Amino acid sequence: MRKYHRVVLEGKDYYRQYDETLDCYEGELLTEEDVIEQVLEDVVQDVIHVDRSRVQRSIKNIMDEDDRLVIQSYVEYLERVVELFE
Repeated sequence: MRKYHRVVLEGKDYYRQYDETLDCYEGELLTEEDVIEQVLEDVVQDVIHVDRSRVQRSIKNIMDEDDRLVIQSYVEYLERVVELFE
């Protein structure tokens, strides 16, 4: 994973990629938004699209009521967790 140093110029924060093995800086000064975009490119492996109606239909098709309730409770829990990050 890339490493960055924060550089403060005239009161504004910028970031520059730092290579520890070569003990030198690489690339240009970046804004925080640019660094976030690069970090996300490094760490996000896949995009998963969730179709809520399909999930609900699948849950309804679970025959065992206890299993269905456990799955439904877990989905509701995950929805609450997602809401915390929004």
